[in-house]
Amino acid sequence: KYALLPNAPPCHWAWPGRVALAALRGMLVLSVAPMCVTFALGGALSVAHFSAKCNEVRAVEFERAGQNGWFLRLLQVCSGVTGLSSFVLFLRLCLDQRDSCK
Repeated sequence: KYALLPNAPPCHWAWPGRVALAALRGMLVLSVAPMCVTFALGGALSVAHFSAKCNEVRAVEFERAGQNGWFLRLLQVCSGVTGLSSFVLFLRLCLDQRDSCK
């Protein structure tokens, strides 16, 4: 209990008990800190590696998609529908706001 909590040791403890508690706390920190650093560094490096692999595959997939005519036509149709629906929604919001101000 005393090793894990940052409370001061009881006043009736002599100096050997206080030194032993300080040594125990130090050993706990020395064993837990490298483990935390290892997990954090390993996680960050794994995300970086995954990102690099995704960028490699993304370039190849974009090249493949550019060579497929059907995909390009479908992409243009979907972009047009999205743009048109966004414009209609914008007009509706503008008209609703203008009506609420009157």
